[in-house]
Amino acid sequence: RAFEQELRNRNIPHHVVGGYKFFDRREVRDMIAYLRVLANPRDETALMRIVNRPRRGVGEGTIAKISQHILPYAEDKRPDFYTVLELMSETPGLIPGVRADGVATQYEFLEMLANYRSKFSRANRMSPVLNEMIRELNFEAEFRRDSDNDNAVKARMLNLSELVNMLAYMEDNWDESVPPNIFDFLARISLMAQDQDPDEDQQRGRVQLLTLHLSKGLEFPVVFLTGLEEGLFPSLRSIEESMESGQGDAALCEERRLHYVGITRARRELYLSAAQSRRKFGETQLVELSRFWEELPEGAVDWVIRETGSGEEDEDDQKKTLTSLLDGLDSLSALDEE
Repeated sequence: RAFEQELRNRNIPHHVVGGYKFFDRREVRDMIAYLRVLANPRDETALMRIVNRPRRGVGEGTIAKISQHILPYAEDKRPDFYTVLELMSETPGLIPGVRADGVATQYEFLEMLANYRSKFSRANRMSPVLNEMIRELNFEAEFRRDSDNDNAVKARMLNLSELVNMLAYMEDNWDESVPPNIFDFLARISLMAQDQDPDEDQQRGRVQLLTLHLSKGLEFPVVFLTGLEEGLFPSLRSIEESMESGQGDAALCEERRLHYVGITRARRELYLSAAQSRRKFGETQLVELSRFWEELPEGAVDWVIRETGSGEEDEDDQKKTLTSLLDGLDSLSALDEE
């Protein structure tokens, strides 16, 4: 997400190959919809998106019954969906055919929204509140119902973590006397999500963002291979499997092969990078360099190490590091294709 956003800020043409852009991902859209409903309970588009996400037993049948209840009202007197949910909680049996347990679930849903609306309005910092809300919604269990692939579940949780990081970064760098509120964050998201890509036909000079698996068989003038850290590349799952199997690095062979694939995609220049610390759900955590660094030929790497401090200085340095890394991309469009 950080690369997508920085490329967009610099108006550098780019394309996410074989995937969705950050703000197009389902879990990100779901969480933003929650924030929109907290800001405006009458946002029916957002409310309809989250009323059963994660699943809480409010199926299409219940929604259809509520819609049928609203329909006969004159347009100027027609209650909105949120108001009907409130009335259903206050008046059991208001809508025939809606089960009592369904009404109880809706009441808990509304109570949860009211609770977090109050927490966001009173909090000195909103990022811990957003982190708490994500955990209470238990999206991880929902993702595991959708897929039994641990890596896919982890990736989707990291997307939600990145949303918390975005809010924390905004709060850390807010330069107005009044602290930001949920409306400010939604406005920031709206600006960041604007599509500034050029015409899809303009392929020359475009930065391609893609996974190592998708890069097989391709070559590029310049390649940036990022995230060479323990727990990320190689993944934590591979490391744990290697330790559990007692077979040494056997479980890491596939990721080692992928590392080789990555470094051999470059025709002219290859940039490898690792962070010294990362944010996860708004908290800064130190990271360890990937073991793959030690396997590179001695003398083949020109090291550029940026020392960072802690706290706000650490965040500023991380931002500068990413900005410096992307400075070279400004001139990619001038590279001639071989």
